[in-house]
Amino acid sequence: TTGDLSFVPPGIDKVYIMGVPLFDFGTVIRIMTHFHVLEQNIQHYAQLCQKKLFSFARRLADMAEARGEMTETVRTALLGKGYYAKYHFDDIIGRHPSMIRIKNSAEKIAKTDLTVLIEGENGTGKKLLASAIHNASGRKSQPFVTISFSAFPDDIIESELFGCAGETSDGNRKESRTGLFQQAEGGTVFLDEIGDMSLKMQAKLLHVLQEKEIIKVGGSRIIPVDIRIIAATSRDLQQMIRDNLFRKDLYYCLKE
Repeated sequence: TTGDLSFVPPGIDKVYIMGVPLFDFGTVIRIMTHFHVLEQNIQHYAQLCQKKLFSFARRLADMAEARGEMTETVRTALLGKGYYAKYHFDDIIGRHPSMIRIKNSAEKIAKTDLTVLIEGENGTGKKLLASAIHNASGRKSQPFVTISFSAFPDDIIESELFGCAGETSDGNRKESRTGLFQQAEGGTVFLDEIGDMSLKMQAKLLHVLQEKEIIKVGGSRIIPVDIRIIAATSRDLQQMIRDNLFRKDLYYCLKE
């Protein structure tokens, strides 16, 4: 049998399953040869086959072109929102040995999915390095979202990062908003000046890093997120830990 045992009569001691017989182009040729129609129609079939191949190739080319246009449209939209990493490691031109060491280490880290903490004074290119890490990672085709903790107060930072639920505690409806963590799904979130983050927000960020999930402001539903965190600061976080201004567990989680 070819595989359908329902056609096997009862009382058969041994059944051999031969599998489904293949019917390929060679079979067609043999059938046409047997009926002496191959010689008569070979030119016609060759032209028909060639026409179909050209048509198929044209469709593939059109699909590739459409995909390229769509990719460019997405990149343009991300760039317009600031969700696009502009810099690569080739843009880092420093020749000092310490800069070369940093660049080499960053290139190795980029190939992993580890959380990264970049420490350095203002103007030393922390965002440039974060952008280069993203563009050398497996997430390079996904969003690169940036937010600075020095620019906004806590309540705005929280709603920007986590988003807002579509319902208030009294049951009234309000506009739901997607936060940056969700908008960066599959990509990278660059948290600039993380040393300016309040202890309350530090606890919330620690939860995101450990559990890979968020809850919108005013909501209760747990939302899983797939993001990589790159943080940067110009402040001395170890001194801030001693002054009880920065969480020690968050610091080591960022430096994993």
